[in-house]
Amino acid sequence: MRERQKTLLVYIFGFMIGFLPLYLLWSIGGWLYASRGETFASIDLPVMIDDLDSLVVLPEELPPSLVGATLAAEDADFFYHPGIDVYGIARAVIRNLRFLSFKEGGSTITQQLARNVYLSQTKTLIRKLLEVGVALQLERFYDKYEILAAYLSAVYMGRTGIGMKKAAKIYTGKQLKDLDWSETVGLAGIIRSPGLYEPDGARFLKRANVIKELLLEKGLHNEEVEPKELKARSAKQEYIPEWLKGYIVAEAKEKLGIPRESSIGGKGYLIFSTIDPELQKAVNDITNSTPFPHPATLMAHRYTGDVLAVGGGEYDVLHSRRQMGSAIKPFYYFLGFLEGVFTPYTLVADIPIKIGEWEPSNFEGFFRGPVTVEDALRLSLNVPSVRIFLEVGPSNFMNFMKEEVRLEGFYPQDLTVALGTVETTPWDALEAYTFLVNGGFKAELNLVKIIRDRFGNVIYVHSPNYSTIRRNYNTAVSLASQRLRKIMREVVKRGTGYRASIPGLDVGGKTGTAQRDAWFFGWMGNIIGVVSLHWDEGESIPGGRTCAPLWRKALQNVHHRYKVYSVLTRKRDTRQISLKLMKNSVKSFKSYLPSLTLKNLLPPTPSSLLLAVRNMDPFERKRYLKEINLIDPELAAHIWNELKLLSGETSP
Repeated sequence: MRERQKTLLVYIFGFMIGFLPLYLLWSIGGWLYASRGETFASIDLPVMIDDLDSLVVLPEELPPSLVGATLAAEDADFFYHPGIDVYGIARAVIRNLRFLSFKEGGSTITQQLARNVYLSQTKTLIRKLLEVGVALQLERFYDKYEILAAYLSAVYMGRTGIGMKKAAKIYTGKQLKDLDWSETVGLAGIIRSPGLYEPDGARFLKRANVIKELLLEKGLHNEEVEPKELKARSAKQEYIPEWLKGYIVAEAKEKLGIPRESSIGGKGYLIFSTIDPELQKAVNDITNSTPFPHPATLMAHRYTGDVLAVGGGEYDVLHSRRQMGSAIKPFYYFLGFLEGVFTPYTLVADIPIKIGEWEPSNFEGFFRGPVTVEDALRLSLNVPSVRIFLEVGPSNFMNFMKEEVRLEGFYPQDLTVALGTVETTPWDALEAYTFLVNGGFKAELNLVKIIRDRFGNVIYVHSPNYSTIRRNYNTAVSLASQRLRKIMREVVKRGTGYRASIPGLDVGGKTGTAQRDAWFFGWMGNIIGVVSLHWDEGESIPGGRTCAPLWRKALQNVHHRYKVYSVLTRKRDTRQISLKLMKNSVKSFKSYLPSLTLKNLLPPTPSSLLLAVRNMDPFERKRYLKEINLIDPELAAHIWNELKLLSGETSP
């Protein structure tokens, strides 16, 4: 009798705390739901290289075995409740009040989906109430199978990341629709605590057997199931060299403030690298098959600095200082454009020159007479380049490299610097080249994208780190950068780097050859990369002949994954820029242009965008410049430079 009274009190208490504020929670949940849009589109994608199709589970892909095992593990009454379990919530509240802490959650699958997609993992009363409201709204707009499919798309599965589909592929080698009961009881068991129940742990089979018993107890399956041991069939990390894994872990420690000598393996951290497995495999193939010595290959996203692929040994990539050869030339050409010393069409003498005991010569051994600055860099002519270097000023150039570009390395105190006796590592050199290609924005290279703890909580998200030009020059940075990039495209089209050309695609770059080193730096769409070789004995083969073909071979089959434009069709469409920029913020953008109508603003001119950005407060200005930069970096650089000239500001 006493037990029945206790149960009745629980129901009354649940009614009082659940029904009275239910409408309010339902309304708040509706607002939160509307602010995030479609559930499937809102699922967090933790790894940049994953596409949506590889993560999202569709309702028609759910096999009965996975439905039954998931319900047994997480929510046996899923098909019978309205998104929340009032009795369960009341029971959890009583237990939590008793222990004065969150000992029990009382969450349904719908509530867990609401938490994973719309809210945070923080255990607070406010979050719990919001979770209830969002869950009620999800039940309003989706049927049960859609909610279950979305839940399995967004659920955290430990080392395989987000999503049951990916976990099934890695642990069983099967598609979801092909899973049997012996496999699903194990996969469903991981959901509760991936750090405890992952397949290589002792608790995995014990948990799977619990799910097996729950299937029978809850009437979700009528036959005995024998759980199957699961093992990772494939993993993207297989293409990552062991030394690089260690370097990624070291970088993650730095991000988390953990001493390098400390271990993080037992803490359950999950580190998502920026590495692109497809590009990494291509880089591995060319690095392992090349007959040339000491190869070092790096590919990165030119705007964010995310490292996409690394080829070669740790010493060659990170520590081996190599002479840059002619790869140093674009830096002082860029400085000359900034200073207004010359233009691409300025004539310079390609005739013998002697400076003290030093008598530089061209690689081919002959002279051409007067040549343009553009041809001097396109053909990598040494003598005209030395003359240009002298005109820019050796001390001016050294200050530029150390203070603006900030290229780490060894700088000889003589004029041979003009022909590339500067020594630096491939890693530092590629960072410096982002400065050139991005128009004065240097992106710091990084390997760690996201770090999650053992419960799936995101505890670190990388934000790109930039350094920029701090001085004012005679020429707009955007114009100087545009001139340099145009010449570097010609280097690949009909210059020393022609072997890196990929027909129909927008590619630019620069070769470099020193006594024992060879280089090719290039960009293609959003990718920037370097291939470097080093000879311990004898003279090196020119970078255009050795490194440029390797660079092309690594990228020619993966360009579809990035924004790579055709050289024939790429245009700056200011109308599309404006449409993208103002898609979700037309009113706020128009408020800065009171004299212009939306009709007049489309299509905009750079001057009208400059006017709008200039009238913004500093916070809004930075935000819009970032948006413009994502769409058209050249236009963003132009607006930034013009703002500095107009207002004398150092940072818009």
